[in-house]
Amino acid sequence: MTADQPTNQAGVALIAVLGVLSLLALLTATVAAVSQTQRLRTATLTGGAASVYADESAAKLAIWLLMSDKAQFSDRTLNGKVETDLAVERYLADGRPHELELNGRKYTVRIYDMFSGITVSGANPENAFGYLSRRYADDPARLDKLETFKNRLADYVDADDLIRLNSIERTDYDCRGMRPLPRNGAMQYREELLWIPGGEEFILGDGKGILSMINPIPEPGGYLPGGKPNLLCAPPELIRDKCDLTPSEVEIVKEGVRQIKDDGVTFDDAFMQYAGMRERLKQEFSLTESGTYTIMVSPAESAGRTLIITLPVSANLPPEKIKFLQHQWL
Repeated sequence: MTADQPTNQAGVALIAVLGVLSLLALLTATVAAVSQTQRLRTATLTGGAASVYADESAAKLAIWLLMSDKAQFSDRTLNGKVETDLAVERYLADGRPHELELNGRKYTVRIYDMFSGITVSGANPENAFGYLSRRYADDPARLDKLETFKNRLADYVDADDLIRLNSIERTDYDCRGMRPLPRNGAMQYREELLWIPGGEEFILGDGKGILSMINPIPEPGGYLPGGKPNLLCAPPELIRDKCDLTPSEVEIVKEGVRQIKDDGVTFDDAFMQYAGMRERLKQEFSLTESGTYTIMVSPAESAGRTLIITLPVSANLPPEKIKFLQHQWL
């Protein structure tokens, strides 16, 4: 053994020890990072769950306030008429914002009549678009596209494989990569309309990404009473097309609806100077609540998801009888 061997061995041992210490430090840092990530993830999930429960509670509070309003005020006509001098906030299906605070959280709640659009549930949804046939009577090209869409919609829900004019059936959907369409039965979701080629020209979403011109479809076996769209909740485009209004007339309607909602003006007073338009609106739209509501709950002070529920509400609705026709987050 030479004199240099102990020194060399000591250097190798030092390197080995430093390597082990580095590895241990790396493992410790990794464990700490994983622990921190897990803690943050748990906090995020816990906070998210708490937020969901809080939003659900705000929605239940809105339902209770609506029930209370219905119990106190039996006349559910949305004509701007003041029924009482009491300083109470009314909860009506008019889309006005209501500020609620619950467990330290502030929310903006809006109540709409579920019947804000047309109804496409059932065996003949294409009939719901008859108003557009009248609208495009003087536009042959547009009318032809509409009739094609209506034929495709009829073939989408019927049970046979017979093809209407310019329509498509299962083979055509397969070629488009859209198997297993068509449904060959009643639609379960209003968004299915956008699966039908050509439907995007006539099915318009609102600024929230909701097809508000189409009424929600109840679950299979669920009953949904019919009715005219609610004037105060209907999209301006639907009012325009159903009443065959010009752009300037649409602005008049918007202002009249605003006066009814915000100023307490009656329907007749809001459209006093427009007798013809007033009669068209009465013919196509309703100013009475249907009894089925869409309630939207969103955080008032921060960006967050909006909870949307649709359900029938009566003045004496027991909690165990509350049944949602729609429940979604945006």
